[in-house]
Amino acid sequence: LQEPLGEVLEGEGLVLEPIGAVLAVMLLELVLGDRTGWQAVAAGLVLRLGFGVAMGLLSGLLLSELLRRLPADSGVLGLRVQLTLGILFLMYGGCDAQLSESGFPAAVAAGVVVGRRPSSEPQQLDEFIRQLAQLAITVLFPLLAADISWRELSPLGLGGVGCVLVLMLVVRPLAISVASTGLPLQWKQKLMLSWMAPRGIVTAAVASLFAIRLEAAGFSGAGRLQGLVFLTILMTVGLQGLTAPWLARRLGLVQPELESEAGSADGAADAPAVLPGSVQ
Repeated sequence: LQEPLGEVLEGEGLVLEPIGAVLAVMLLELVLGDRTGWQAVAAGLVLRLGFGVAMGLLSGLLLSELLRRLPADSGVLGLRVQLTLGILFLMYGGCDAQLSESGFPAAVAAGVVVGRRPSSEPQQLDEFIRQLAQLAITVLFPLLAADISWRELSPLGLGGVGCVLVLMLVVRPLAISVASTGLPLQWKQKLMLSWMAPRGIVTAAVASLFAIRLEAAGFSGAGRLQGLVFLTILMTVGLQGLTAPWLARRLGLVQPELESEAGSADGAADAPAVLPGSVQ
């Protein structure tokens, strides 16, 4: 996508996912009686976000400094990966051990720090980390979806589909209209942002946590909430995900070089395959 749409969508995911996940857990504790009121919810949210971001900033600075001191040759890429994952797991586990639900904002803050410091050369890790993240998501989605049965999806029926459509066609455009007030965005850009709503593995994980906690507390039908979340993910991925490239091209929001690559894809299909390792 042309700037600034790609950055806006990526930033939305980075900002909203940790805040939304922590806030959802705080609201769940309020419903279950673990928190006494809205002030306790706000205090818990601010405390976890603040602690997580602080620890993430410190860990990110430490990691970027260690990466900067390593030689830049490709022979130490394995050491860079091990160092990065080790500090990440240690930071995440340590944050959650001290204050539950604070590891997620810490991970986001650490990633932002490392990515913003060019001296740490994060581009050497970028492709490997992307592949690792895709592998983790590919494994986690079926595991989380395995908790969903047809018994929890079938009662949703047309009401569940209508609820998701309201989120897609009413709530999301209204949110974009309010959030983009005063910003230099054209109507085409606002339309594209309204059609794209980042939802995925974090939402699914929080929904699974909700179902487990609510069922343990004796709430009947807790699985239907989880089913509604997965129905939302399925519909948004199916409708918005599959139509987003077409809509972006029709609105003229794709970068020119990408448009030319898409136009020459048919001609390149007959070209001989090239091994990734031979591309320099």
